[in-house]
Order: sequence, then C-alpha cells, then structure tokens
Amino acid sequence: MSTVPGDRTWRDAGLVEPELTDLPEVQPDDDTDARDGAYEPDEPRPDLVGEADPGDVAEQKTPVPEDERDDYP
Repeated sequence: MSTVPGDRTWRDAGLVEPELTDLPEVQPDDDTDARDGAYEPDEPRPDLVGEADPGDVAEQKTPVPEDERDDYP
C-alpha cells in the first residue's frame, strides 16, 4: 500500500476501480479428483464408550418439528 499521495493511493484504498489489465488470468480448478476422494464421515454415534442409555439415544435421534408460529414470545 502506498503512503505517498497520488493515483496509487486512491487505488489502494479502493476508491478507484482496478483496470482489467491489472487482473491476472486464473484457470478454474478441476475438482473432480477432490470429489472422488472426498471425506464421508460414518454415522454419528451417541457416545464413544457405549454407556448411553438406549432410550436417551432414541430420544435424541427424534427429529424436532419446525415451529410454524409467526409470533415471537
């Protein structure tokens, strides 16, 4: 960033649009390799030690319905 007043100071501060010739050409990445080897985690477990009560695990897996009310408390 320039500290001397002038045209570069205005551009560095974002007050002047950059010229299209200043922008580098960037080729898009081919991400097919990344998708093929993507990390897919296992199903979540209730606890790692196996000490959870089965009833608690079933209750925690129950989906919570959406609140459709428009008013707020």
